[in-house]
Amino acid sequence: MSTRLRICYLGAYDREHVRNSVIIGGLRRAGVEVIEIHEPIWRDTAERVSSASRGLLQPRLWYRLARAHATLAWRYIKTPQHDLVIVGYPGHPELPLARLLTWLRRKPLLWDALTSLYETVIEDRGLLSPASPSARLLLQAEKLLYRLPDRILIDTHTQALLIQSRYGIGPKRLRRVWVGAPDDLPCTDQRAPTGGDFRVVYFGKFIPLHGLEQVLRAAYLLRDQPDIRFELMGSGQTYPEMRQMAKELGLDNVRFMPEWLPLNVLAQRVAGAGACLGIFGVAAKTQRVIPTKAYLALALGIPLITNDSPGIRELLVPDIHALLCRPNDPESLAAAILRLRDNPDLAVRLVRQGRALYDSQGTPAAIAAQVQAIIAELTLPSMRIPKKKAPRR
Repeated sequence: MSTRLRICYLGAYDREHVRNSVIIGGLRRAGVEVIEIHEPIWRDTAERVSSASRGLLQPRLWYRLARAHATLAWRYIKTPQHDLVIVGYPGHPELPLARLLTWLRRKPLLWDALTSLYETVIEDRGLLSPASPSARLLLQAEKLLYRLPDRILIDTHTQALLIQSRYGIGPKRLRRVWVGAPDDLPCTDQRAPTGGDFRVVYFGKFIPLHGLEQVLRAAYLLRDQPDIRFELMGSGQTYPEMRQMAKELGLDNVRFMPEWLPLNVLAQRVAGAGACLGIFGVAAKTQRVIPTKAYLALALGIPLITNDSPGIRELLVPDIHALLCRPNDPESLAAAILRLRDNPDLAVRLVRQGRALYDSQGTPAAIAAQVQAIIAELTLPSMRIPKKKAPRR
């Protein structure tokens, strides 16, 4: 009989999100059999955001959910014997179904929550008013959702504290797992750059969490530095607003590149950049998360600049792995950019030490090891042979 670990990765999770691809790929390379039971509800992130902005009281949304859940249930029922089910990120709508299915088959359930949906939709992106019926319903629903899994994955201990206080979830059910990044991306040569423009790159979905307005204000402060060029790659919620702001400020040193690129192409596009920008938003969530782009910068060998926060400091040491700025302070960001440009040796040290941190804690192998330890908590007790009771005398 095979003893190979077999898990089901279930839901409408985003297959392109680094979080899911790193966990699935890392587990497979570690010898775990991963059966993907995937049924998308939305075509892309833009459609998901648009749906969230219209609230929960929309018949089309519930029809899509019902259709996707019926497909997931049917495919899961036909799935062969396995040890555990993981609901991938984001997986809030599929969690009640997954709990029912795992109860029926007596399997442990692990949920990759990563972040709070209420916080993302209401407090970070401002897609719904906190006083709206949909927002109140979402908050109560999420309180129930967090009680369903046997273990919950989040990305920082700081985020765990929010979940404990807001949703009443005990710390024993929460497990921190870094997001990480793929290990097949080209890493920039770790030598001090010589001549040419100093490129400051941002890539992302232009969500409020990223604080692009702070980036544009820093670009304005650096407008008289002809060699410093900003490249903002991607598009999303705040993109039109940021384009308008750049136009009003007359920022000739900022270039918008709205095309969404596959990760391997993006890696080639940003190669050799002088700095990679993290997040600079002012919402409370900014204090608790480590953005995916931070892990990608470490993996790609590009010096990282991001906001200082308790969440960031769980992974990064200032001036060792990255330069950290004061929140809501474009002057601090501009000063960090100048510091990198004027100190090539500092940039090289940040790249080397950041890459060493990634190699030890951010690769798919390292992330998979974290997840496997959590899986063992849930599966090993059920695999032990029960002791025989002593006969009664």
